[in-house]
Amino acid sequence: MAFPVEIKVNIDASRADVVDFLAQQPTNGSTRQIWFAEERAGVERGQLPLLENHVIVRLRIGGGVDDVTVKLRPCAEQQLVGRWMAPFETKSFGYRIETEWSGQQRGLAASAVSERAQGSLLVVVGAYADPAEEITIKQRQFLNQCAPPDVRIDRLVALGPIDSTRWTNVSFGGLKINVESWTAADLETVELSIQLTPSHDESPVEFESRVAAELRRLQAAACDLGLAIDSRSDTKTQRVLASLARIPLHR
Repeated sequence: MAFPVEIKVNIDASRADVVDFLAQQPTNGSTRQIWFAEERAGVERGQLPLLENHVIVRLRIGGGVDDVTVKLRPCAEQQLVGRWMAPFETKSFGYRIETEWSGQQRGLAASAVSERAQGSLLVVVGAYADPAEEITIKQRQFLNQCAPPDVRIDRLVALGPIDSTRWTNVSFGGLKINVESWTAADLETVELSIQLTPSHDESPVEFESRVAAELRRLQAAACDLGLAIDSRSDTKTQRVLASLARIPLHR
């Protein structure tokens, strides 16, 4: 089955540089705060057990609605069983599957997202709060059926905040892209992305060829504008989580 693809390019530039290059004003972007949840005991030991098991728990606050995301990334398609084999949506809940391409890295990601009233998640990101309280029954079912068996989703701690600004449908070298910047403590990341969906008359091989061509176009457009592509192998989530938990990355 051919899933939608999100292609990503991380660039080595400050948020101000990106705004200048894209001729955007910061007020035109959508701003939110992002927090990630990890096992409290693991963080105290200098570890990130959920991330090491390819499980991401993310809380986003602001932008009109809060949400909690539970994600497996990367995961194998064989892990996704039962109702989790295909995307679906219900009221205030969505489940999606997509492949993420970044440089030479390819990986499947499955996400269960639950919406909340704006500001309601602030109560679970405090130093002594447990974000696990906001993980829904559906999200726990998803993890119980699809995540590695030793994953524990209780007694969590929120790591953050990360200030996020996102611009959508930005004209960039003949492409329409999304731009997102994250700022946390002494760390700043900027990501350019495009989401692509296979058409009904497109074979998996044809779709993959189109995705590869779009990734090359995005990389070339960044280079043409003088934006240096960040070639580090760790993801922005790994980098930010390690920074917030004060855990050194091993490269």
